Amino acid sequence: MAGNQMDRTHERPQRIQARLMTLLVVAAACAMIAAYPTASSSQDAGEAVASATCTPSDTNLCLQGGRFRVEVSWSDFVGNGGAAHTVPNATPDTGLFYFYGPNNWELLIKVLDACGSGGGRNDHFWVFGAAATTLEFTVTVTDTLTGESKDYSNALGNEASAITDTLAFDTCNMVPPPTPTPTPPPHHTPTPEPPPACCKHCTTGQPCGDSCISRNFTCHQPPGCAC
Repeated sequence: MAGNQMDRTHERPQRIQARLMTLLVVAAACAMIAAYPTASSSQDAGEAVASATCTPSDTNLCLQGGRFRVEVSWSDFVGNGGAAHTVPNATPDTGLFYFYGPNNWELLIKVLDACGSGGGRNDHFWVFGAAATTLEFTVTVTDTLTGESKDYSNALGNEASAITDTLAFDTCNMVPPPTPTPTPPPHHTPTPEPPPACCKHCTTGQPCGDSCISRNFTCHQPPGCAC
């Protein structure tokens, strides 16, 4: 009963059917595009994995090897809302979100690698999505490699439209920033210690270590303080 009061789509079976049809159409279109892999897209995917910063969580959906982070916020007609929750077992490019409970999925989101040319590709990353709800929500998709993000919103009470953004991210040619090379510490040459002050002046002989000896003898002592 509470769920029906909070989400008006549950009172309109025909609208639920329409939303499900939208999901099927979007999924079919995305599957058709995904059937055209290219060498450049594989390279981009490898670069994305190398620099991924998205950490999967209950509210973070990580797609395309972790390069893209998807988050959803929502609110309903009676003041409930917050961060949407991810459904486990997402695919590399597709995931689902729920608002109220894990058995009531609300949103499907895809991020597709359309880098390269041919097969309808346009050298962009695409964002597709569909929702089965009239609640207010905002989908935020972030390219963690560049920091660029895009929002897709639906107003409260509005029948959510499908997301078909084929110009979402013009970031195919971005490469991860180089890993900084650590700078070695500067090399310091030890400064020799100054000789000790003269402790004994040899007026008639010669210094030998800390003493004076006759000039007729050979000194076998290391330098000392005699001078």
